[in-house]
Amino acid sequence: MTDALLTVNDLKASYGQVPVLHGLDFEVNESEIVVLLGANGAGKTTTLRALCGMVDTKGSVTVDGVECVGKPTEWIVRSVVVFPAPFAPISVTISPFSTSRLTPCSAAIAP
Repeated sequence: MTDALLTVNDLKASYGQVPVLHGLDFEVNESEIVVLLGANGAGKTTTLRALCGMVDTKGSVTVDGVECVGKPTEWIVRSVVVFPAPFAPISVTISPFSTSRLTPCSAAIAP
């Protein structure tokens, strides 16, 4: 048994007959902050869509031990607690100095 809150094993996704994700594996543990980085077309959005059941998906996606692959998107959204950025239980502090060189990853996140 793993302590990971999100476990992804051999995640494959396709748009119709076109395969676009080819066996993604990763885990996200409690208190971790994870970022998907990649060039345009690398599969960042498709990965998130696959996690939510919005594209044809094979493999395993478990959230806190509950399998999500094969479940309707509506079930996943209602069953998994997600804090969108504006409502996340964290505060973001940006100093006047840092705004001159602000990038998507340069904000300081405080608990």
